[in-house]
Parts: sequence; structure tokens; C-alpha cells
Amino acid sequence: MHTFPDFRCSAEAMGLAGILFSLLSMWVALGRGRWLIRSAIGVAALGLLLPLHAYQPIVFFSLAGCSSVVLLGLLRFLGRRDQVGRRHSRTAPPIWRRLTFWSGALAGLVVAAAVVGWAVRVYWNMGSLETLLVFLPVYFTIQIVAMLFGDSFRLGPIVVTRCDSVGQSYRLSDAMSAIVLLAILFLINMLAQQRDPVSQWSSMLSAAGMMTLATVSIAALFTAVRLRWRFVAMVVFSIVLGLAFQFGAVGGKWLMQASALSFLPGSPYHVMIWTYAAALLMTTLCVATAGWLRYRQLDSPTECSTRRLATIASWTLLTLYAVCLFPIAVQMARPLAQPDPIAGDVTVYERLETKMAELAMLNPKEQTLQEFANDGRTERANKIAEAYASIRRTARQTFRAPDPFAVDADFTGLGQKLNVFRSWARCMDKEARAKVKAGQFSDASDSWLDCISVGHGLGRGSDVSYALTGIATEGIGQEGLVRIRNDLSVEKLAELLPVLIAIDGERESLESIKRRSDLVMDREMNWQYRLAMYAPAHLSGQSPSETTTLVSPSIDATEDAIHRRDATLRMLMVEFAARLFDAKHQRLPTGIDELVPEFLPSVPIDPFSDTPLIDRPTETGFVVYSTGTNQIDDGGAFGDITTLHQDDYDFDLDTLIRATKPIGSGGFGGMN
Repeated sequence: MHTFPDFRCSAEAMGLAGILFSLLSMWVALGRGRWLIRSAIGVAALGLLLPLHAYQPIVFFSLAGCSSVVLLGLLRFLGRRDQVGRRHSRTAPPIWRRLTFWSGALAGLVVAAAVVGWAVRVYWNMGSLETLLVFLPVYFTIQIVAMLFGDSFRLGPIVVTRCDSVGQSYRLSDAMSAIVLLAILFLINMLAQQRDPVSQWSSMLSAAGMMTLATVSIAALFTAVRLRWRFVAMVVFSIVLGLAFQFGAVGGKWLMQASALSFLPGSPYHVMIWTYAAALLMTTLCVATAGWLRYRQLDSPTECSTRRLATIASWTLLTLYAVCLFPIAVQMARPLAQPDPIAGDVTVYERLETKMAELAMLNPKEQTLQEFANDGRTERANKIAEAYASIRRTARQTFRAPDPFAVDADFTGLGQKLNVFRSWARCMDKEARAKVKAGQFSDASDSWLDCISVGHGLGRGSDVSYALTGIATEGIGQEGLVRIRNDLSVEKLAELLPVLIAIDGERESLESIKRRSDLVMDREMNWQYRLAMYAPAHLSGQSPSETTTLVSPSIDATEDAIHRRDATLRMLMVEFAARLFDAKHQRLPTGIDELVPEFLPSVPIDPFSDTPLIDRPTETGFVVYSTGTNQIDDGGAFGDITTLHQDDYDFDLDTLIRATKPIGSGGFGGMN
């Protein structure tokens, strides 16, 4: 299974959008028909970006588009003053030459499609649409150039005639219409600036300037009549590419941000700029040869055949670009899914945070109470003990972490806030281990249960940072209970089991955490994050699970940790329930089903495989375990903490504490 990075497909989508807006600018300035209709279509195209929340691209494409239209309009006016028409008396080539040409074109299409398609999919992991984006512009460019300069179609002498200048006339209604269009364009840009102000103005203006010069020079290269104008356009285009490569850190920085890729050393902005320029060059060749950008039709050596092929190529490429961008735009315009509603009092979290911050001041070195007593600091030890007791009373209530979308949400200094929870968890772990050494297993289980309760609350209702901290905190408590599970009394197990069952029933689903993470990132990055969400899966032709987004690494790590956390808790529930069953019926259960509904509300589900936890009978009872990350029952082949991410092992409770790999499966909780 290939994993497609978000930056490539996001950059491809941005490049396609840039190509379309560049072509739109050329068409507005150089196309046929009424200029008012063309200009209105251009403004409407910018307005279509509003539902996508693409506010900064609106400003970017407005700057680049308007400047391109102005410069191309000026060049068009100058070109019409002394226009040269080229007329070629043409004879039709023999039929056998036509058959030879089109047979070769067809054979070349088949061979090139097979070779290019195989190369880009195998070596660059490109999807079907990406392969077409590479192949079709190159293929049509080769065909059109071959027809323009091939001997088979370039027949007859060239006759050059000079035309008189064409006058210009304006009406008041044209001026008023232009003012209205400019006012609408201004309002769209002001709305975009209000929603998402541009902070990187120097970078955006540099990128817009390079896009303007590239658009104007490419359009002039294919539409200018005089040879010297084409030469100047070629020089300008070469200079633009050189500046883009040399100072890409200025203009390319915004392009990286626009494609949801952080601008870091080694970022492929050179490749992106070159690819965008090459694709725009080839597409403009097709559009210009088709006659869409010429002010008046000029005869060419291949007026019929070449124009037909160029028209087919133009519609094919524009349709391909639309097929690539339209589904992404539709998905970006849709509202994001909302997370599940989470019950719980957030003020409980606030009290916990305050109390733990005080505790961190009292115990910055994370010492145990016995260590304070040994040093003679009894008063400090009493204050810390009171803080522990207060935190325990508060943590046993149902609470949730702060809602990132609350009006009064304050996430400043988040790292420092979460550090006090981590410090408290380490202190509780030390206290519990000290009690284990003293044989106080019941008190130790209370300390580790506090870690589970606090970690459970941190993992509910907030963003990934809180969830990861909660998982780590709860993991400390779970590992502790696993170590002493065989040393706890039946009475203590009867006290712990309902708490664990309640915690398992109050979990926030992983899908809800993902949706909340999407909403948080969407609030921070707007259209950039949505582009990174939807472009990879669509352009690569893969399922969303096979693509990555900006939060994919965090979500993937969180998903694995959440599954291991839930599997551990549920296996503890089964083991505690089995011990209670044994105390009541004087025998171990024959399977998990026998624990329901007397001790468990239902058979616990394995979070890795989404099937019931596996139980296998043994001579003295049964063993229960999870499939682990590979979601396959490996027959009870258990590893240790170093094999958690390996595919050949199952996951049981002793995996967390086992020192060496077992040579065979053990009994239920050591009761074999």
C-alpha cells in the first residue's frame, strides 16, 4: 500500500488552479467576443472561491489576474497598431502522408501512455489522474509541434501582407460597466481580507508578480505577430524562471504555505515552479493554436488539421483540469463533520489544573511523601498529601478537557499546563511503587486508578494534545494495575471493576477525535487544511486511509495508542471479572461469555480488530488477548514492550511488563 504525501497533491491542485486562472486572464485580455462578458466571467470565477474559504487565493489571483489582463491588453493594443497578417497558400498533402502521420500518432499514443504511465506510477507513486496530468500535455504538445513544423503539412509559399491600424472606440456604458465590475472585485477582495488577512504580503506580491510575468510572456510568445516580440517574450519568461529558481524562498514561500506545505529547507518549490510553468506553457500552446487567444483569425500552414487537433487538445486538457479540481472544490465547500457531544464538567478540569499547578510548586523535584518525612519536612509532606487527596476527590468525578471551540477557551501556555499533569502522574507512580514495596497493594491501586481517571478525562472533548497527554497518564495507571493485579483482594477488585466499566463506557470515539482535530486545523488554516484533506485522496486515486494529511502522523500515533489503551483496560476488566467469578463459583470461567451479564455488561471488543477479545481455553481456565496492530490472531504468540509495533505477535496484559519474549502462551493473568 502506497502512502501519498499531502504536499504533492496539494501543490498539484494549486498549480492547476494557477494554470486555469492564468488561461482565464489570457482569455479575458485576448479572447473574442464582448470584453464585458469575459471580464464578468473572470470576476465570477474569483467569487467561486468564497464558498471554499479560499480567501488568500482570492487576493492572490486577483492581483495576478488583473495585472496580467492590463499588461496583455496593452500588448494587444500595441500589436493592433501595425498588425502583420501571414497568409499561406496551402495544398493538401497526399492521403498516404496523412495515414502515415495519424498511424504514427496513434502508435505513439499507445506506446507513450504505457511507458509514461508505468514510469510515473511505479517510481513516483502517482495515481491515474496524476499520470494523465503528466502524459496528456506532453503528448499533445509533441503532436502539435510536429504538425506545425512537420514537412508533411508545411506546404506552399508564405505571403506576408501589412494591415492598417485599427481604431478604438469607447462608450459611456462600457466605462460604467467596468466600474461596476471593479467595485464587485473590490468587495470580494475586501471580504476575503476581512475573513483571512494576508500576513505574508511581500511573499504573496513576489509570487503574484512572477505569475503575472509568466502569464504575459507565455501569452505573448504564442500570440505576438512580430518575431522580435516573441523573442522578447521568450527572454522575459526565461528571466522569470531564473528569478523563481534563484529567489524561490521569497515568492515560493507563499506557494508552499498555499499548498499546505511548510516552507522548509529541501522543500520541492523548484520542482513545483518548473512543473507549473511547463504545464502552463504546453496548455497555452494548445489554446493559442486552437485560435482562442487571437484577436483576429490568422491563416497558418496547418490551419485545418492543426487547429482541429489543438481544439481537441484544449478541451481535453481543460476537462481534465476540471475533473481534477471540481470534486476537490465540492468537498472543500461542504461543512466538516462535527464531533460527538461529550458530557462532563469542564470546571472540574479547571480545578484539577489549578491544584496540580500548586502541587508542582510544592514538589518540583517529584519526591515521595516518605522522602519528605525522612528529610524532616513534615509540614510540606502534609500539604502535598492534602493536595493528593483533593485531586483524588475531584478526579473521580466525570469531567472533560477544555473545548477548543468554547468562547472562553484559552490554550496559551498549553505545554506548561499539560506538564503539571505529567508531573503529577509521575509523582503518583512513585507513591504507588513505594506502597507496593510496603505491601500496601490496595492503596497503590488507588493511586494508579487516579492516573486512569485523570487520563480518561484529559482524553475527552479536546484536541490531540490533551488526548496524547491523557493516554500517557492513563498508561501509567494501567501498567501499575497490571503489575499488582494478582495481589489485589477480591473486595478491592469488586471496587475497581465498576469504575473501569464506567470509564470504558464514557470513551470518546477515535472518529470523534479525528473530526475535532479536523475542525481545529480548519479553524487555524482554513482552505489550506481542507485542500490537504481532500486533494491527496482524489488526485492519487487512493482511499483516504492510504493518504496522509497535516495531522495524519499525530492521528496515526494517537490511534495506535488509543487502541492499546482500550485493549489494556478491557483485558483488565475481563481479568477482574474472572477473579470475582472464581471467588463466587469456586472455578474459573470457561470463556468471556460466561462473565456476561453478571460481572460484565457485554463481551468487550478488541479495538484493534473490532471483534470480541480472543479467549482460548487452558488446563486451568482460559487466556484472553488482543490481536494487536496486525489485526490477526497469531495463536497467542506474545511479545514484550519491544514488539508492540511488530506484526507477528498478539497483545496481552503481560506484554507491558514482560522482560523477555515468552516461548509459549501463558495462563489467564498468571493463574495457570
